Amino acid sequence: MNDTLTKVLSNTKLAMGIGSGVVGILFFFFMLKTGVQANADDILAVKLTLTGHIEDHRIFAGTLSENNLNIKLLQQQVLYIRESVDKLSEDVTKMRDSKE
Repeated sequence: MNDTLTKVLSNTKLAMGIGSGVVGILFFFFMLKTGVQANADDILAVKLTLTGHIEDHRIFAGTLSENNLNIKLLQQQVLYIRESVDKLSEDVTKMRDSKE
C-alpha cells in the first residue's frame, strides 16, 4: 500500500507540475494576446488622429494659399492706388503751374 500511495503522490506531484506549467503558458499567451490587442487599439487611435491632423494640414495649406493670393491682389491694388495718386499729384501740379 505504501508503494501505491507513493506512486499516486508522485504522479499527483508530476501532474500538478505539468498543470501549473500549462496554466503559466496559457496565462502568458493570454496576456500577450491582450497586450497585442491593446497596442492595435492604440495604433488605430493614433492613425485616426493622424488622419485628422493631415486633413487639418490640407485645410491650413489651402487657407495659406488663398491668403497669399489675397496678399498679391492687395499689393496690386495698393500699387494701382499709389500710381493713381502719383498721377493725380502730377495733374494737380500741372494745373497749378498752368494757373500761375
